[in-house]
Amino acid sequence: QFEKLLASYVGSKYCLTFNSGTSAGHATLIAFGIKPNDEIIVPSFTFIATANWVQMVKAKPKFVDIEEDTLGLDPDKVKLAISRKTKMIMPVHYAGLPCKIDKIMDIARNYKIPLIEDAAESLGAKINKQNVGTFGDLSVFSFAGNKILTTGEGGAITTNSKSIFEKLK
Repeated sequence: QFEKLLASYVGSKYCLTFNSGTSAGHATLIAFGIKPNDEIIVPSFTFIATANWVQMVKAKPKFVDIEEDTLGLDPDKVKLAISRKTKMIMPVHYAGLPCKIDKIMDIARNYKIPLIEDAAESLGAKINKQNVGTFGDLSVFSFAGNKILTTGEGGAITTNSKSIFEKLK
């Protein structure tokens, strides 16, 4: 019931819960088939778990600078950082501040690279009435004690992709 309510609240078709945001992020990279030495773009300013997900599958985090308005990935720098090894872009909506996800989403689509939103700290945040967690291919949320919604610990993934949802299960 919680998964159905969370999917509805965020505006996604599917939701799957995990024991932590970290395990949800780890499962995400496995579901997308990230392999050792693949590069994943992550912000240089974030909680360590985002980069740890990448290391858990022996891929390489490629740290990209943030911009000052939202403390999120700088879209201009993301575009410059993309290489043939780039397999995923993982922006973070830090401290409830939505990053410039619309610009990052356009870049990901143009390069045909999966976009994973780390929305661990931003449940309920919106950009032009659209919920954070609905811009990417998948979004990761956390329910640790310091988050917007807490269950003491826990995490969730929301997505509109039935095939990714099935892989995650």
